[in-house]
Amino acid sequence: MATVATEREIREAFDVWCRQNSKLPGKDLINVLRCLGFNPTEAEVDAIYVKMNITEEMFLEFPQVQSAAGLCSRTAENPEELVEAFRVFDRHGTGCISDKELRRIMTTLGDDLSNAEADAMMAETTVDREGMVNYHDFVRKMLE
Repeated sequence: MATVATEREIREAFDVWCRQNSKLPGKDLINVLRCLGFNPTEAEVDAIYVKMNITEEMFLEFPQVQSAAGLCSRTAENPEELVEAFRVFDRHGTGCISDKELRRIMTTLGDDLSNAEADAMMAETTVDREGMVNYHDFVRKMLE
């Protein structure tokens, strides 16, 4: 099931990554798209640049970013599949993985998030006194 980003979601992501005069560096377009839940590859973002006649060196205004987001669609994640993926790292079958392991997974595997993106996700995560994260709860929160 594909979903699209709302104008409010796009504005929030745009504002987070804006640098200069309320404009977004073109090189950060991929970060905004990922914040919106899209999963574009570098090649897909390059195709967006070509289609929209923009470059990484340009500064983009909100309507341009909104148009770029309109060229993408999010695939709704299956919570059960995500829990299964985390279960591989649950050595003791407790339903939890360490916060360090979660950060490593987010920054090195799959879509490998930037440290800033991982920090943002970790800020929304409940970590217990032993430094463990219930990955069932983590998946539920991330898909809200």
